[in-house]
This record gives sequence, structure tokens and C-alpha cells, in this order.
Amino acid sequence: MAIKTFTTGEVLTAADTNTYLANSGLTFIKQSTIGASSVAVDNCFSSTYANYRIVVNVTAGAGGAAQVQMGMRIGGATTGGTAYYYFFRADSYAGSSGNQPGNGVSNWFNLRTNGATFAGTIDIENPNLAVPTHFFSSGSDTDQAFTCGGYHNSTTQFDGFALTNSGGSTMTGTVRVYGYRQS
Repeated sequence: MAIKTFTTGEVLTAADTNTYLANSGLTFIKQSTIGASSVAVDNCFSSTYANYRIVVNVTAGAGGAAQVQMGMRIGGATTGGTAYYYFFRADSYAGSSGNQPGNGVSNWFNLRTNGATFAGTIDIENPNLAVPTHFFSSGSDTDQAFTCGGYHNSTTQFDGFALTNSGGSTMTGTVRVYGYRQS
């Protein structure tokens, strides 16, 4: 879409406004409620968008030192195998830090908490295209901030994902998925 330039005194029409609103930023796709040790979010990736933002907000119950792992899904099933690669880094507010690599593992470890609550975002690129899927995540809890990046070494076209608390504790919160506009 060509960008229209308005001049002084020109009338901004409803059609112009609707065009700009329809072609702006992120588009809400889906929200899921977390009320267990894992949550599956299916049918959120499609050919409509190439890239997505996932916003995770856990408000209670994650438990101490919980690692939240992400597995990509297709047709309602989470893929395993050895195609997941990532590097995770956490830095505590007190000054200690820790790194964790994952090389050919069965899921991504991309969010973490040392307490009951945390928030994070995951940008995921090309999950529904026949190319490797890449991601970058960041977030924080009351003890630390963290970042992680990685990719899935396959050309599988995914339509969803699952988040699982490795500690097994029930988490309460929300997961929201947004698509990045392409125009």
C-alpha cells in the first residue's frame, strides 16, 4: 500500500482512516487462559502473517525455579524430536547470571521464573512457512530478567504451540497471540 500524504486543509475521509487502521501494527489473533501446568494454543499461525508476537502473563502459581518450555504444534500435536536449538540467559537483579544452551533438543526453554509470577514476550518468525522457524523471547519476574533466542531446524509449517511448566506446578494467567501486519 502506498502511503498517502495529506496536505493542510485536506479532508481525512472515513475510507482513509479505515485503510490506515486496517494496515497498522499488530493484529490480535487469539487469547488462551492458563489454568494448568501447560497450555496449548492451536490454530493461531496461518499464512495470513509471517511473524507473530506471543505475550505471556503468569499471575500466580508458577512455583520456584520453573522453566517454561515451548513446543511447536501441528494438527493438535506437539512436535518433539531433536530439531530445537536455543540459548537462554538470565540475570538476577542481585548481579548473578546463568546461561543454558539447547542443541538438538525436544523443545525450547524460553521463559523462566524463580517465583510465582512472571511476564514475557516471544517473537516468532515464519512458523507457518516451509522454512526454519526462529524465535526471540524476553521477560522478567521479581528476581531476574531473561532473554532467549533459537530456531527449529525443519521446514514444518506449524499452526500452534504449547507452553509447559517443567516444574509441574499449575500456572494461572493468559497467553495472547498477535500477528505482525505485512503491509
